[in-house]
Amino acid sequence: MIIPVHMLAFYEENGIVRDVEIPEDQSNGIYDGKVDQILELVFKYGQNDFQPKDCYSVSVGDVAQVGFEYFICMPIGWKQLSRDEFKKLKAPTSTTARKMFYS
Repeated sequence: MIIPVHMLAFYEENGIVRDVEIPEDQSNGIYDGKVDQILELVFKYGQNDFQPKDCYSVSVGDVAQVGFEYFICMPIGWKQLSRDEFKKLKAPTSTTARKMFYS
């Protein structure tokens, strides 16, 4: 299972996407209705310790796209965004996500 993550936390521009691959043995049986489990695995396997890439690890402010739904990584957990909210985000969003969490 591959989940695209829009890397908005620390990059100065929109459009950088990291494909996070969740191994089959971890993703078997995780489909509709289990988005929270998918997002936990996206965060884990989005770390360069698990899947080294030439970009930052998944961080607070990055947005995972699961199907047609968007979820911003928060200091604790994830928050669902509407498509319009996602389109309005401007990189970098790490501060934006912290403000959303603490307000």
